[in-house]
Amino acid sequence: MAETELLAHSYLKRLKAGSLMFCLVALPLLFGRMSGVVAGPERAQAAPRNETLVIGKLTLTVEIASTPESRAKGLMHRKSLPKNHGMLFVFSEEHFPSFWMKNTCIPLSIAFVTKEGRIAAIRDLTPNDEHPVSPDVSVLYALEVNQGVFMQYGIAEGAQVMGLSKVPKAVH
Repeated sequence: MAETELLAHSYLKRLKAGSLMFCLVALPLLFGRMSGVVAGPERAQAAPRNETLVIGKLTLTVEIASTPESRAKGLMHRKSLPKNHGMLFVFSEEHFPSFWMKNTCIPLSIAFVTKEGRIAAIRDLTPNDEHPVSPDVSVLYALEVNQGVFMQYGIAEGAQVMGLSKVPKAVH
């Protein structure tokens, strides 16, 4: 018998014994399990976390990429990125991250940001370009936005990114 059938058989035997507690507690668990609803660490991945960052006169809503999986996927396979939205890549330690645009169809600009929140470098990225792009200095964050947004708002190297204190730490 399958695991679910064994659980159902066991629960039904108890039900026949007239256990009121079983009816109140175990049946909801059984139906949740049979319908694919799972609690605990097996549950489906939560929706991406968003935070607000401010750079000069620009306010951005950014999706946080703080896990190895979310950093690897980035903005791949997306058709568009809403105005004044972006993705913030959070690393566990400062280093020289390398980015490419494989399977990314949106023209982007990337700002490499130090642990102090200063933009160290800004680079424009071409859709589907597989040549790596890296900063010249060690950084803790990388911020991707629609191409040209930094230029439109007059944001250059040395600008301060506000709101990083609310961003969760990276998960290894």
